[in-house]
Amino acid sequence: EIQAVTAEIPYTVNTGEKLVNETFGPNNIRRSRTGTHELRPMSIRNGRALAGEGLDRIVDDVGKVVSMDAKGPGHDFWAIGETFDELGGSTYAAVRGLAGGEVPAIRTELGPPVFRAVHRLIDRGLALACHDLSEGGLAVAAAEMAFSGRIGLELDLAQVPRTASVDRDTKVLFSESNARFLVEALPESVREVEAVLAGVPAARIGRTNAGTALRIRGLDGRIVLDEDTDGLHRAWSTPPR
Repeated sequence: EIQAVTAEIPYTVNTGEKLVNETFGPNNIRRSRTGTHELRPMSIRNGRALAGEGLDRIVDDVGKVVSMDAKGPGHDFWAIGETFDELGGSTYAAVRGLAGGEVPAIRTELGPPVFRAVHRLIDRGLALACHDLSEGGLAVAAAEMAFSGRIGLELDLAQVPRTASVDRDTKVLFSESNARFLVEALPESVREVEAVLAGVPAARIGRTNAGTALRIRGLDGRIVLDEDTDGLHRAWSTPPR
């Protein structure tokens, strides 16, 4: 935890953003992998976080909270944030037994505009569902949104905002670059969504349907994944052997 907090300090200083990475229960009780203990007050002074303390933020209107499950057929799916060639240390690399590669970098100039844009989408009621692209990358986030909502989903990797070095399907699917999200929105809201996302890497990459499959087209237009969401859920919920 000390290393994590040490890494958070320069990010907070450079961006002014607060970070939350633990779950807080009733009566200011903090639950983490290291145990359960009382949350002590913390403060930000001159933009610097006091190391060793949690960072929290109040949700002003719980009615605006957005869950990750896809909400219905015929809705647009947006990829927000840029994908980099960053498979180093990823879940994909671990599963495949791969070593080396670039690990996700913290880009203080790119993250905050993406976070603010996603927050505006949620605040204005334009985001029906939202999921970060972290552990497992885009492929896992899309699967979780589809099987949680019991809905079909088709995506096109060629539309995902990415750098030139992201030139293979596996990189688009499983890169764990920071500051990226999948957002579900109504097709009739496309102009409003585009206005909110102006200035940040974002694109419509697919649409939900009334089926039961996650279908993904690769960079060359061919289908690279076509799986029933029930099967994906079983694979997701089964512990690795």
